[in-house]
Amino acid sequence: MIVVAFPFTRPLPVRLAELMIESGRQHVRGPLHVVQMSDYENAPVQGTDLTNRLFKFDFIEWRLQHMINLTHVYRNDAMTEDFKIIWLDYDVIVRRDLSKIFSRMDAERCDVMLTRRDHREKTVSDALLADCPHNMGVAWSLQSGRTLWIRALEIYRTFKNPDGWMDGQRAIEKAIASTPSVTVRSLPCHDYNYTPQAPDEDCSDKWVVHYKGERKRWLVGADAIRAEQLVTDATARVRARS
Repeated sequence: MIVVAFPFTRPLPVRLAELMIESGRQHVRGPLHVVQMSDYENAPVQGTDLTNRLFKFDFIEWRLQHMINLTHVYRNDAMTEDFKIIWLDYDVIVRRDLSKIFSRMDAERCDVMLTRRDHREKTVSDALLADCPHNMGVAWSLQSGRTLWIRALEIYRTFKNPDGWMDGQRAIEKAIASTPSVTVRSLPCHDYNYTPQAPDEDCSDKWVVHYKGERKRWLVGADAIRAEQLVTDATARVRARS
């Protein structure tokens, strides 16, 4: 079984996650199970098969703990003993069959396949390439890769006043270097986790297109993003009064 897992909490446009799920179901072949890594305040996104919930504190710690826990969810089910996981951000569009990468992982005898930045990405600085070459928005993992996420969480918790995203990336890099029992390989972001430069760019040759930052508006528009923020703000005000 292939498990596609994605983190999702508001304030984020639900339609983005729905589009990601729709594209994944269209292109990923074989038995597919979609898991939403969520908190206790968000409803399941349409198209998910399972919603795993953890109280949200620090986002990176929350996400890594989800990645660790997910392995146990399926290990408790004998029917899905041989599952493999594709980790995706909610703001990507799948364009090719990502399950094919697992055959490549078997051939290269690796536990985890990440996507790696290079100079073809126009928005990436030399400092980012040197410090955090991998992008966790698209990744593949066997069950044996769980040790890497455990180590990354251990490292992240040692950081004083972590700055979130960047220190999360640094924790992954340090975990790769200090977990010899887990073999990690990489694929170029340019092909497998591509960031488009224009709304009408031809991305037909890419495996995954990642609409990071302001690019989200190209998929759902500014009005949808503002509407989601209004819902979130209103919910917070109600909770504050209760």
